[in-house]
Amino acid sequence: MAYLITEECINCSACFFECPQNAILRGGSEWIKEGTKEKPLSTDHYFIIPEKCDDCTGIEENGLCSIICPMDCVEKFKY
Repeated sequence: MAYLITEECINCSACFFECPQNAILRGGSEWIKEGTKEKPLSTDHYFIIPEKCDDCTGIEENGLCSIICPMDCVEKFKY
């Protein structure tokens, strides 16, 4: 299971620096999936690449991003 950053994100970057998997990118950032350049999942706020997010397994019971977020805008995402 991964996490999702909602539209309430204020772009404070707290989650970006906390992610041990580097699964969080700034809005508008392109990313690579299986060798192919992908479009940003959001252009307005930070976003999480679901395939890279491991729910902070072995580090924390809940994702570090959801714990550190001052706006409480990181939620579990089922895909």
